Amino acid sequence: MNNLHLKENVQKWLTQSINDPITKILAKNSNISKTQLETLLIDVLANNMAEKPLKNEEKAKLRLLKAGVSRGSFNRTLRQAKRNVI
Repeated sequence: MNNLHLKENVQKWLTQSINDPITKILAKNSNISKTQLETLLIDVLANNMAEKPLKNEEKAKLRLLKAGVSRGSFNRTLRQAKRNVI
């Protein structure tokens, strides 16, 4: 699967997931921000959809809410999301 196709598939699934009523309820009643939720979903989904593991720099490019974030920003948000889910 090429990168453009993967990006389109991930972003389509991500948009559907974020707009899902159950996801909205869970996000509203949790300690996780929308950006953290999106980052966590990208981390899980990208690894499951890609033919090979993606680097966090590549995952950062998949963001919808804050496109074009740095790898460091993506990593920091991912750590926060994991901590808030636990």
